[in-house]
Amino acid sequence: MVKIDPIYAQELRSSGVTLAAVYLGSIPVQESMSVMVSEMRSQVVGECIQIVAAKVGLTPERDVNPIVARIIGEVKQENFNVDLNISSKMVKVIRSSRLIQRHPLSFFSFGSQGQRGTDTENMFGYIAKNKNGEDRRCHVMSSKAVQKLLDTLVAAIQVNTEDAKAKEMAENPQAASTSGTSGPSSTDPLRPPKFTCTEYVALGRITLVYENVKNQPWYHGHISRDIAQSLIRQPGDFLVRCSDHTTGKFVLSGMTEHGDHKHLILLDEKNQVRTPEKTFPTITELVRSHMENGQPVRSDGPQNQTALMLENAIPRG
Repeated sequence: MVKIDPIYAQELRSSGVTLAAVYLGSIPVQESMSVMVSEMRSQVVGECIQIVAAKVGLTPERDVNPIVARIIGEVKQENFNVDLNISSKMVKVIRSSRLIQRHPLSFFSFGSQGQRGTDTENMFGYIAKNKNGEDRRCHVMSSKAVQKLLDTLVAAIQVNTEDAKAKEMAENPQAASTSGTSGPSSTDPLRPPKFTCTEYVALGRITLVYENVKNQPWYHGHISRDIAQSLIRQPGDFLVRCSDHTTGKFVLSGMTEHGDHKHLILLDEKNQVRTPEKTFPTITELVRSHMENGQPVRSDGPQNQTALMLENAIPRG
C-alpha cells in the first residue's frame, strides 16, 4: 500500500480533490460485481466505456461481448463538462455548480480506465449505486488527466479504508486485534465493499480472453450445453463456448473416445488458461498446441479423468 502524504490525505477527508472531466453517460448494470471474478469486472466496465463512447460518437460501434450484453441495460447519453469531486467519503459529479450525481464509496463497486493505445485510453468508468443504495450503473467519463483521476480515486479509497480500520480499533480494540486480515464489513458506511485497493480500480487491465477467442471459428459464444452436445457428434469434435453457469468462464466441449460428451472449464481460480500439465497465454494457444501435438486436453484429478482429443473444430454457424 502506497504511503499517502498526510496533507493530501487530510484534503481527501475534508473538501476532496476536484478534477475537470466530461461526463459521457451511464449504463445500468443488473448483476452485482461481487459475484464476478476480477477479470470479468474489468470486462464489464471496459465494454460499458466502449458502448457509451460509441453512443456519443467518439468511437466506432462494435459488437458487444455477449456475456456482458446479458447484464447491462440501455445507455443514458449525456456528454457534457463536469467537475468530479473525489473525497474519502464519496464521489460527486457537479455540472455548472449543481450536484447531479453523488456516490458514497460504500456503494462503489469497481472502476477501470479505457483500453490503453485505443480511442478510449483517456476514458474512465466506475460502477456505483446512488446515495440511496439503488440504481447500479456504470458511469463513464473522459479526461485529459485520466491518470491523475485514477490516482486520486485510489488514494481516496486507501484513506477511506485506513480511517475505517482506525475507527474499528478505537471503538473495539479487542475485536480489531483478533480480526486478522479479514476484509472490511460492507455494512459500515465508511468502508468500501469487499474489494482491495488494487482490485477496486483496474488501471487499464481489461481481460484479453474474450478478445482473443471471439473471432476464432471454433468459438460459439453463449450457447447452452445441450446445443453444444447436438453439434458434437464423434470423438475429436470440439468447440469453445461461454459457460452458461459461471459468468466470465469459458468451456471446452467435446466427446471422449467412449462417446461421452464432456465439458471442461478452461480458466482456473486465478483466471489463467491451463490444463493439469501446462499454463497457456491464451485459449487459442491451448487449442493450437493440442491440435498440433495430438495430445488430449485432460481434466484435473486422478479419478475418472476426462480426456478430449482436439481433431475436428466445429465452426459456428
